[in-house]
Amino acid sequence: MQAKYFDETNQYISSKTDLEKHLKGIDKEIMNICMDRKKLTAMNGTDLASYYDKIIAWSSKLLQTY
Repeated sequence: MQAKYFDETNQYISSKTDLEKHLKGIDKEIMNICMDRKKLTAMNGTDLASYYDKIIAWSSKLLQTY
């Protein structure tokens, strides 16, 4: 996410917490999922699958961009 943000803005933000403040939409949602990854272990299968679907869709779109 840091590399994506840098590519888009030419601004490097080293802290995940600071970076999260600059993100919007799906980028912010994906960042929050990654930052709160410990709670993923407590999720049921349906919620976990929903998160995985979001991450896969986001990364697929990102790869198609480059």
